[in-house]
Amino acid sequence: MQQPLTSVPVSAPPAQQLPPRPRSIDDTGLSMTFVSDLVVRALYLIGEMTGQQIVDLLHLPYDNVIDQAINYLRREQMCEIKGTGGIGEKAYRYQATVRGVERAKEIGERTQYLGPAPVTLEAYIEMMQQHSTQGLIITEDSIRQAFSHLVIGEALLQQLGPAINSGKSIFLFGHAGNGKTSIAEAVAKLMSDTIMIPHAVIIDGQIIRVFDPIHHDRVPVPASLDHTYDKRWVLSKRPIVIAGGELNLDSLDLVYDEY
Repeated sequence: MQQPLTSVPVSAPPAQQLPPRPRSIDDTGLSMTFVSDLVVRALYLIGEMTGQQIVDLLHLPYDNVIDQAINYLRREQMCEIKGTGGIGEKAYRYQATVRGVERAKEIGERTQYLGPAPVTLEAYIEMMQQHSTQGLIITEDSIRQAFSHLVIGEALLQQLGPAINSGKSIFLFGHAGNGKTSIAEAVAKLMSDTIMIPHAVIIDGQIIRVFDPIHHDRVPVPASLDHTYDKRWVLSKRPIVIAGGELNLDSLDLVYDEY
């Protein structure tokens, strides 16, 4: 018998858990050429853009990052200032030159990506290691609260606690309809903390999208921290994927499959 399932509240992490805002192009882990390529491709595909619009698209800070890329493109005669829409350099409107268009077309032969700047594979691996479930400690009270909507035996609860805290895979088995899915959903709710997910990762020159608004549940960052962290990362609830399959003894036998 089930009662309404209540989710565990999710709060934003402390500021020190958010990746710091890049203070230079070197801090991004990307090269000047790569960041400049992102800018000139955006100018080619979108058209005239202000400095602030480029910042909003690439999720990189203007000072010492986007402004450096724009200055590089201007020196190389790949973009030019077309006017201004306000006060300050961020309000300048930029446009790709003929040379910039040629460069953008060359880039388009390698990638069709347009969006937030990627993080490096090394940064992604480091962040995922920090968010490993093996460092997650679940108390007995938390477990009892998570399973309070289910009628479940004390012996099973005592087994689930160590299994969950192991941070490893849990194999639930039993007859159809005995509550395996309900237990799996309750375990997932226990791990509803927040993690940082990148918009994209660059691997061997290829940009791979990671953040998916359909499968990742974004968590708002407090306004007081808005200008302190790297916005190439998205604060999200820990993603949960539940999949089921029927398994019987015959499935464990080694059999020949001509296909």
